[in-house]
Amino acid sequence: ESRTVSYAVGNILEQFTAYIYWPIREVNVITGMPSGFKFAGMNIPPLIAGRSNVATLSVENIDINSHRFQFQAELPKGWKADPERIDANISAKQLKQFKFSVMVPEDTLPGNYIINLVFAWDENIFIREFPVTVSKPLNIYLVLAIVFAAAAVTYAVYKIKKQKRERP
Repeated sequence: ESRTVSYAVGNILEQFTAYIYWPIREVNVITGMPSGFKFAGMNIPPLIAGRSNVATLSVENIDINSHRFQFQAELPKGWKADPERIDANISAKQLKQFKFSVMVPEDTLPGNYIINLVFAWDENIFIREFPVTVSKPLNIYLVLAIVFAAAAVTYAVYKIKKQKRERP
């Protein structure tokens, strides 16, 4: 059995060609997507550590034939996707959206991460890197403390003004 594995890149800088082309017998480096496939977008809101975050993947079949589509996200260690894999037949000229959730562990440090989006279009496999941002959840106790402090200050100002008005 043989498979074509492709990795989509915009261009290859001349100083990196020696590093890119050495495994050419094993990996097919291409500058475009397989025929009929259009990556219409990925919407991942800023991820919050310790929460499940919903992502939307949009793909379009711009061909006149139906195609088999598979997708899975290669995530950093400890992260989970649900479902782990998406498998669908996409009819000709059809735009499809797929929703999946990404669970980021609570101990994940805030910052930028790369998710590898692995697509299979019929027998062609290709990978697209997608940057995501992780932020820490807002501390609810800190928010409540600020709200109560603001309410206490407002009440104290009200009482002081009321006492001044009552004095003759």
